[in-house]
Amino acid sequence: MINDKLLDNLNKLIKEDKYIIGLCNSIGIELDKVSLLIEKIYKNLFFTSMDEDFGVPLMLNLLRVTLNENLTLEEKQQAIQAKWKAKGNCTEKLLQTVCDSWKNGIIDVDFIDDNLTLNFVGVAGIPSDLESLKAEINKTKPAYLLVNYIFHYLYWDLWDSWDLTWDEFESKDLSWDELEITIFKP
Repeated sequence: MINDKLLDNLNKLIKEDKYIIGLCNSIGIELDKVSLLIEKIYKNLFFTSMDEDFGVPLMLNLLRVTLNENLTLEEKQQAIQAKWKAKGNCTEKLLQTVCDSWKNGIIDVDFIDDNLTLNFVGVAGIPSDLESLKAEINKTKPAYLLVNYIFHYLYWDLWDSWDLTWDEFESKDLSWDELEITIFKP
């Protein structure tokens, strides 16, 4: 606590005075409150550490966005981050930046045959909160541009093609659940 630090910095003759101790305690309590508030404000400066009491409502108001109330805090943070980054002319780099805001996997953005292609290369299957990503991409891209989504799945032929021994698999330190959603190259 700050009041202990205040008392430690005083001369030993006045450190034991009841008035000084009370004054330092009062000041310390108020400075502790200010310190907690500063820490809370600092945490809310970053998308990944925003809280639902202060940061998320402030950013939603600032960006003039409404989100589904059923989203988790992490999904709201990702949607806010994507909206914040989705400013400017629509380029492949801008769309990649929007996709990088989502936690579920690595997404490669590419233009193939005059269509926008989002290739989910980091996570097997369909990532959670795909609907929010689709909505943000649709807001960011030009209306005439079609979007193709490519998902990858772990199948036995792929597993067999890796030709892993059990020791090599165990060295990856993956549970079966983690393996099902992970596409890695041995």
